[in-house]
Amino acid sequence: MPWFQSKAVVVTKRPPFHARFARRCRGLTQSGTRCRWTSASEEGPAKPLRQGEDYCVYHKSQNDNPSVIHCRGLTQHEKACHITSVTDVAEAAPLREQNGSEYCGFHQGQLDVFRDEPASNEPGDHGGAREGEAAFRGPEAPHFSGQPYGLASAVWPQHPTVPAEYALPSWALRPTLQDTLIRSCVRSFAAFIVHHESMAVVGRIDGQLVRRVSALPEHSKTHSTELHDTVTTLFDETHRFALRSYLKRGSMWADGLDAGNVLVISRLYVARDHASRAFEHLAPALRMVCRGWGAPNAVVGLSLLRRAHSTADDTIDASTAAWSTHQLRESFASMGFRRIGITDWMAMVTDQRHPCWDPATHKPPEFPFREVAKTVRSAAFRTVVGKCVVAECTAKNDEAARYKKQFGSEGERWDEAKVLAEANAAVDALVNHDPKTLFGNCNKEEYGMPAQLLYETLVKQMPVWRSPHNASKSLKRDIEELLRELLAMGNPLHPPRHYGMPPFDTS
Repeated sequence: MPWFQSKAVVVTKRPPFHARFARRCRGLTQSGTRCRWTSASEEGPAKPLRQGEDYCVYHKSQNDNPSVIHCRGLTQHEKACHITSVTDVAEAAPLREQNGSEYCGFHQGQLDVFRDEPASNEPGDHGGAREGEAAFRGPEAPHFSGQPYGLASAVWPQHPTVPAEYALPSWALRPTLQDTLIRSCVRSFAAFIVHHESMAVVGRIDGQLVRRVSALPEHSKTHSTELHDTVTTLFDETHRFALRSYLKRGSMWADGLDAGNVLVISRLYVARDHASRAFEHLAPALRMVCRGWGAPNAVVGLSLLRRAHSTADDTIDASTAAWSTHQLRESFASMGFRRIGITDWMAMVTDQRHPCWDPATHKPPEFPFREVAKTVRSAAFRTVVGKCVVAECTAKNDEAARYKKQFGSEGERWDEAKVLAEANAAVDALVNHDPKTLFGNCNKEEYGMPAQLLYETLVKQMPVWRSPHNASKSLKRDIEELLRELLAMGNPLHPPRHYGMPPFDTS
């Protein structure tokens, strides 16, 4: 063998920069997980990453750069259009024009209710002057979609109207209130629930049509605390207000709540004689209303709805005003609404191919009962829960006292015995593997669903059970594991980070 072959030196080529310092795509998949493509890959989808961009080919439409304009249109399957101003197709030209359209060439004809100018452009005008019955009369018939109950709906500045031959009770003649300063992304709407046979208005739905724009968190806060809670709890501002990733994991939602406007229901009243049968017939009409307003989905917060009902006008003879969360949940489920995680929010996707229209998906969330059995069966755990309840009630009542001193009106006070009973109901549900009780399918809940109450009490009163005088080291680890399991189910209401607490550790 020649010497130059026996002593040959293998010269390796240094990897390129994009492979040595890999850039990972910032996009999210439909399941809410981070995209796995990186610039180290030589495959076609990673080409933009190798060129220094932040998104792969599949997720370029998620680019959150303010200079990139995203088409607001919806495809024929009611999904978000993926064309942006940087997309290299002719249909993106309207997005690239100065003062151009918010819709690409494919979706120029789609209706945008937010383009309509209000009747009054005066800042702060709420349209609050009460109007007579004539304002709620019009020639257009309600939408029944072949059902005995239908809807007559309108977005502000219009009122919902019914023809003259329909009976219209006085309690339905409330004007639709709107702050004109936030009309660019939050519009109030109202819809009459109409019974076809009796030709009468038997209920009313009120809420907001929400547009996914960067100013939404600020404008929703201006509108109301309830709308702000809904927007910030469910949707991720950093990803163009898609459903938060931890609410997607292991759920049916995928990208079903990520595109288009959002219909948020804040008030709902149905006359006592019709409440038991109206809901199950409203789904087709509600889907039609949502599609007409560019909203492929709708959401409702049951606890917020009950709070609104508690301040209802006494002249409204509506049994829904006294319904429990369970009764409301069952009624909305008959219209295709399903739980979002273990929260009090429910959602509906107008596409009937979505799993939310499968009756089998209306069930309490699954929970790993066996994994937390050793925690909840411990007598010491119930003692700790009792101490946490006392501390939480004391904090709530002190806050109510400060509120009364500052504003002169009584704040919400917590009854220690009732709270402890609800917390123990959650512990019993964990011991008995009873998801219906754990996730609020009962009529006794006064402080939210038992799982939510137990979670919030343990998180807020973490110093109580972390103290060596109140819990052993092993019990502390068990409680941390229980909270992890509850949080993993998708409870976003008060994660530990909201209280400035560090991640759990076992040291």
